Amino acid sequence: MRSFIHNAYKNASEYILPPLSESRFEQKGVLTPEEFVEAGDFLVRNCPTWSWESGDDSKRWSFLPRNKQYLTTKNVPCFRRASAIESYQDEPQDQSQDSEEGYDYLPGTSNAKHSVYDIDQGDIGEDEKNAEDVLDISNLDIADEEEIDEGAAPCAGVGLTESQNQVAGDHDASVILTRKYTLIISYDKYYQVPRVWLIGYKEDGSLLSHTEIMEDVIGDYHDSGRKTVTIEQHPHKNAGGSVVSIHPCQHGAVMKKLSSLIAGEKGFNIEQYMVLFLKFISSVVPTIEYDYTMAFGSP
Repeated sequence: MRSFIHNAYKNASEYILPPLSESRFEQKGVLTPEEFVEAGDFLVRNCPTWSWESGDDSKRWSFLPRNKQYLTTKNVPCFRRASAIESYQDEPQDQSQDSEEGYDYLPGTSNAKHSVYDIDQGDIGEDEKNAEDVLDISNLDIADEEEIDEGAAPCAGVGLTESQNQVAGDHDASVILTRKYTLIISYDKYYQVPRVWLIGYKEDGSLLSHTEIMEDVIGDYHDSGRKTVTIEQHPHKNAGGSVVSIHPCQHGAVMKKLSSLIAGEKGFNIEQYMVLFLKFISSVVPTIEYDYTMAFGSP
């Protein structure tokens, strides 16, 4: 009931309140629609697997360009289930480096730390209150496309469900049956940040169920006590059905913290927001291998 009331209030507010017109990135880590487009253009320019889409006329935001309503990337491979990453984390690890504050590191995500947010927490308070609830990427490096992260390379059979292993057993044992994803990044007018949506496909091309998609999300983000990952209607397609989404209520606070960690003397270039944002999202879906590989500070 509480979630229903919140969604009703949010939807009404989005249609009544005007969009953000003045930048508040430095104060809150949020974006104006113009900054969202600028950051999206930068992502498309540097990571050509991403592109802009227009969506259905009835769902278009008037404050965004007609042909730049949301970003999407398709046929994104997912070789393993997120449980494979979590199982790896449960094994004894060398904590001699970068293990302060008791956080766990996610292999394959440049040691990005993860924590969990509950959408019932409401609005963000002081930075100090959230200091322990954001990803620490002070050691962040986006690898060059030529570099290969051998530690992140999937192993045959690892992370596959029992039924998938059975299917794999009917084929060459060296062949990994791969799920594919379509990712969408829309602009959330209420929270004033990008929002990620996940549409998954089985190896035979049929749609993954919401439950199956949750297999590719780190468990802490969708267990019974959390609402960090939600299921809502497609933001820009009338016939899109319900879609799994990473709830954006804490994105602004996280992005403010992350950008401050890498800003340096020159400050953070807001057009690189989307690349940093996708780096953050990779801690939630570490085995969905979408493209964000570029170095910060690149032209």
